[in-house]
Amino acid sequence: MACSSGCCLLVGVVNLQVYFGDFNLAGSRSIATASAVLYAVWCVQNFQLVMARPRQFKPLMWLNVIACAIAASGSAFVLVG
Repeated sequence: MACSSGCCLLVGVVNLQVYFGDFNLAGSRSIATASAVLYAVWCVQNFQLVMARPRQFKPLMWLNVIACAIAASGSAFVLVG
């Protein structure tokens, strides 16, 4: 579980650096692509875990599923827009 939290923090910090930093367009698009894929995978993974083991995961885990979906959508929106 610690690796997942650390990975999520790393992706968030990199996205924050892109937002406030001076990255060229190609670098920003590459990071947005990687973020969209990572958050989409985490969303699907968490959704599968919540559905497969409802007794093990608390309802708060749904917030993680929704947050990952929003983050993946936001990164995808950056790619399109």
